[in-house]
Amino acid sequence: MTGAGTRGIMDTNQLLDPDNLGKGKVAGMPQLPTEFWEKTTLDLREEIYRFVNGESPLSDSAISFLLRVAERYPEYSEVINGLVGTQQSQEPAGEPITP
Repeated sequence: MTGAGTRGIMDTNQLLDPDNLGKGKVAGMPQLPTEFWEKTTLDLREEIYRFVNGESPLSDSAISFLLRVAERYPEYSEVINGLVGTQQSQEPAGEPITP
């Protein structure tokens, strides 16, 4: 078990390890099983981590990958669609129409 304050001294590989993510040890990250996280790259896990912490939006390629996974693995679709939906609801609307 990770002790209090340990997250602050973990490097990215340790913090975003699929086993940690699958067991819900990383605050704010989507609750998906270890098997899902094992299908992802460290780069994608870092991007999702930055997104859920409000540091940056998800890239188009990350969204595309996540949607493909949700389609292929229906058991992950609810959580993935919620994550992607959060991204899309944060995007600014199109240019305002001026008369």
